[in-house]
Amino acid sequence: MKIGKMLTKGVLALTASLSIAVSAHAQQELKFASVAPENSVWFKMAQNYGRLISEYSGGNLQLTVYPGAQLGAQDATLSQALRGRIEVWSGGIVGLAGVAPEISPLLFPGVFESSAQANCMFPLLVEPTRAAVAHLGEFGGFVPVGWNNMASVNELTSIADAAGQNMRSLPTPVAVQLWQQLGMTSVPLDTAETGSALSTGMVTLVDTAMAFWVATGHAELAPHYYLTQHNYNVGGVLIGNRTWDAMTDEQRDALRRANDEAWNWESLMSVFSGFESRLAEIAGGQGATIHELSEEDRAIVRAAGEAVWEPALEELGEGARAYLKTMLEIRKQCPA
Repeated sequence: MKIGKMLTKGVLALTASLSIAVSAHAQQELKFASVAPENSVWFKMAQNYGRLISEYSGGNLQLTVYPGAQLGAQDATLSQALRGRIEVWSGGIVGLAGVAPEISPLLFPGVFESSAQANCMFPLLVEPTRAAVAHLGEFGGFVPVGWNNMASVNELTSIADAAGQNMRSLPTPVAVQLWQQLGMTSVPLDTAETGSALSTGMVTLVDTAMAFWVATGHAELAPHYYLTQHNYNVGGVLIGNRTWDAMTDEQRDALRRANDEAWNWESLMSVFSGFESRLAEIAGGQGATIHELSEEDRAIVRAAGEAVWEPALEELGEGARAYLKTMLEIRKQCPA
């Protein structure tokens, strides 16, 4: 009897030890929600992020990338991320600004005066942005999307031809006000809704970055692309606080390392610039045409952009005003 009891206790102890060992080494899946198309440059960036997370966590954390809005539009997936139902969110900074309006100055027309200046500023803006959105989660970093310009279903002879037409604008006050300043009717839409809006004629103009215009097939629907260069567009990566707070210290350290490496701006641009340089050729293959703006039209767009800063700040509040002040201080370190 005693031998039987001892054997039973031994088996139970061994079983418990094995259970603990298995539990300690069990993989935890992290869902990564993105609106970027599968096999796009952003999808490959996300795959690299997953590789780094696996490496730095010793295989404890595994990232599964869901591209092409498979888990929903970016506003919906951000809401899910904040509730802890999706672990990692990636989307346009416009989506993040919707729940953290203080970072909306990133979307202000004219706040970045050149590509070189933007490339200098974004690495310096990571920590201020991390602090600004800390009440929502851990900000991973910025993701390049490129200059936002204006796509049109119909060819335009000047910016004045767009007056009276419906413009798919970013869903932010400053974007809505910009196009209204230029005489258009702003229709704020999520990126995932833009294709159907073009197909049905709900909008005939789109505020979009060239990379997304080409990668999403919107170049076939709105084949005339006008280089307004009114804002340098970026995406962002966020791990919601419900997910972040449930992590162990070791897991958080692994994610921080992966964030700093995967979303390093200089490294990302070395990949993105190669893709960006081929965009005009790809767009031409889709039957699209890229148009330079006249100096007169460029001045009109620039003036409209400058006119919307203060009204937008009044609507967005003091947090946005403080963030803009930080941006402008950083901009002094980064000449155009």
